[in-house]
Amino acid sequence: MKVSVIQLLEGKNRVWDLDKWFSMTCDYITQELKDALQKQKQNEKYFKKDTQEKIELYLDKNNIFTKDVRRILSVANIFFLTKEYNFSEKYILPVISKLTPKKMEEKSIISYLYYCLAIISLHKADYRSSNEYFIKSYETQKDCATTNEKTFLLISWINIFIESGYIDYAEQLLTFISTNIFPKQDDNYARILFFYFLCHKKQNNLDSAINWVNLLIPMCTDFLDIDDWYTIHIFAGEYYASIRKNFEKSIYHFTLANSFLSIKWKIYINNIGKLKNHLKIADYLNIRIAYEDKMHELILENNLHSSHYLHSLKYAYEELKNLYNQVHEMSIIDNLTSLNNRHYLWGKAPEFISLAYMQNISISCIMIDIDDFKQINDEYGHQAGDEIIKQVGKIVKNYFRKTDIIVRFGGEEIIVLLLKSRLENTQNKCLKLQQIICNHKFIAKNQTIKVSVSIGISHKQKVKNQVQEIENLIDEADKAMYESKVKGKNQVSIYKK
Repeated sequence: MKVSVIQLLEGKNRVWDLDKWFSMTCDYITQELKDALQKQKQNEKYFKKDTQEKIELYLDKNNIFTKDVRRILSVANIFFLTKEYNFSEKYILPVISKLTPKKMEEKSIISYLYYCLAIISLHKADYRSSNEYFIKSYETQKDCATTNEKTFLLISWINIFIESGYIDYAEQLLTFISTNIFPKQDDNYARILFFYFLCHKKQNNLDSAINWVNLLIPMCTDFLDIDDWYTIHIFAGEYYASIRKNFEKSIYHFTLANSFLSIKWKIYINNIGKLKNHLKIADYLNIRIAYEDKMHELILENNLHSSHYLHSLKYAYEELKNLYNQVHEMSIIDNLTSLNNRHYLWGKAPEFISLAYMQNISISCIMIDIDDFKQINDEYGHQAGDEIIKQVGKIVKNYFRKTDIIVRFGGEEIIVLLLKSRLENTQNKCLKLQQIICNHKFIAKNQTIKVSVSIGISHKQKVKNQVQEIENLIDEADKAMYESKVKGKNQVSIYKK
């Protein structure tokens, strides 16, 4: 008799009978695997990164949910990928229950969010919640996922039995898959081998576990997560050191573990950089503290596992130390315009606001936005659009003082922050700049292009010593710039409460 999703979700309410609920879950996964594997094509491979890229692409689409929801989910996804699970869960839970999918893409996103919650709950050893989220993830994706995507989720689901100690169910499912799946070089097959390894490691059957490790090692490193490879090589390093007394192999695996930790670090830094595009300045600065603690933990983790091998530890530590320094020396220049970028703005914000506060001087914020930029891209091409941004950036940079902060804020937007400039002077500067740009002969791809800008100004005579003040000024300048757009573009507007 087939197990239904309704029966599974009802099973969560049987608080006293986890054994029965997991037994039903095992039967359900088996029947779904049977169906999925029958539809499997022999030469078709699955790569998890393709699904991840697809989700990120959906979250960039303007017709998916609302802009604010997409921003929240993008932040949640970055937190999930960097294993900041508490932050990720905090962003997902208030939103997911309110989402009503109308498109296949939206269903895929919701299924992915439930998958994230399942992994987060598994990490917290909350097996009941994890199982419920796996059920919801699979049920949501049934109409919109490929056969390989469904198989991946079903295989990933098996880990709940390994982590919760129901190894018999895990081995039963792995045996069923092994006898029905085509062995191939892809993520799904690598995950099956990895779960076999985890089962034997959990049962302390170390000789069998190392056999599975030896099957995994020749596979492409993209087929498993960096953390999985790290676990594999740390296990192998300890196995060959303590059991086989094979120093050479032990060093080999510990060195590889260090390499994967370094890769993890680089991916981590890359994802932290993405957060800055979605979070407000004040929020980012608060979260950065937690991230720096995490980075210290990564260094400590590396040192712990490498303490027996001081010579390899030395090189690994130096590499990690250099990477840590890179966090504080992130690129501050925009490649296209050579203007400062958001990284620079957020790094300078505390110093800038502190200077204005201590000297009791005013701050002006100017938001400059190129008019009809999408039309320029559509008519002349993106290369021409980039050239226009570059030329406008050069004009703005040469126009203002060297002491002013000029930042490419995003897309076709440029922000200028001025200290000790009266509102009237700032307005006159902007009116003159507007005319300079309007009268300038812009040439791109051998064509003359007419360009104008809309400008918004915000101003504070006195400021508090809080980064929030910069954020408020930017928001106000943005509203004033939008007012210039509404009035007909090619104008200068001042923010008024």
